[in-house]
Amino acid sequence: MLTPREFQALSLIAKGCTDRDISTQLCVSLSTARKHREHLHDKLSLNKSAQLAIYYLENFAAPEPTNKEQLQNTKLSARELQIVQLFAQGMSDKEVARELAISDLTVRKHRGNMQDKLAASNICGLLYALVARGWLELPLKGQVSTG
Repeated sequence: MLTPREFQALSLIAKGCTDRDISTQLCVSLSTARKHREHLHDKLSLNKSAQLAIYYLENFAAPEPTNKEQLQNTKLSARELQIVQLFAQGMSDKEVARELAISDLTVRKHRGNMQDKLAASNICGLLYALVARGWLELPLKGQVSTG
């Protein structure tokens, strides 16, 4: 069970906040924000921040209303959707590249393009935006259970 402070930190991580953003939002030092992230990784047995974001989205987040005009103007390719599914399962750029038999530079380029399209500053923000728009369905198939 998460404490209220852990829940706040998890929520901010899921929305794509950096440790510096978290320290500002929670009025704590940068090292304390880092400790919160590390503690959440340990407590939930999740290795990556993207996995923390998915955990939050699966267990606590209600989808946000979406702007239909923005949805119509923003399109992700089939390859981008395939890549983001693997990110959501906790894979790194290199792991995704190996899985899809493409260059890790290609994976990074796709990730950057998706982040630009959805105004996300990092992978957690990207996953949050995709779930909020209904483009990434939860729970994910093939994801390791934390329970």
